[in-house]
Amino acid sequence: MSVPTQLPVLIEGDWDHSSKKWRGVALAAEALVSVVLLTARGKTDWCKSERGDAAELGLTFALFPFEDPQVVQVNVTAGGGGRRFATRLPSVNYRPALPPELRVSTGERFPLATVEGDPRVDVSLILVAVRDVAVGRKGLWHIREQAAAGLDESLFKILTGARTGQLRAA
Repeated sequence: MSVPTQLPVLIEGDWDHSSKKWRGVALAAEALVSVVLLTARGKTDWCKSERGDAAELGLTFALFPFEDPQVVQVNVTAGGGGRRFATRLPSVNYRPALPPELRVSTGERFPLATVEGDPRVDVSLILVAVRDVAVGRKGLWHIREQAAAGLDESLFKILTGARTGQLRAA
């Protein structure tokens, strides 16, 4: 049985003090692709990144206000793919804790941040080494069969399926 390649990845980023945007980068020894996952109200929405060809993957986490500045769109992108979800923040000055540096590994889902709003939004990512993916005719990537063998059912569905999707809690 094979599993996705385990590569060390360094994530670095910081809040832009003039906006409600956190900008970061995922750095690895090899090219990466990613999946952004937002979980709220018992469901997880995901979106895959574009095809990767660089060992540096751009990340953005933003809180875009609606008419009421406490109601925001949580907007997360990684490598050109992203998801968004609306929530009410505890205050207009609220910013979730995002570490300036995070060390993770490819092939695993890991938490990036939690937005303590109403509803609560949990943000996580999956980073995958490009050597573990194949690209289809329409440019959509999926994990190679040999790398998918050891995945749990939910990760298998995400990494072998469509560009976007949704999982419901059991």
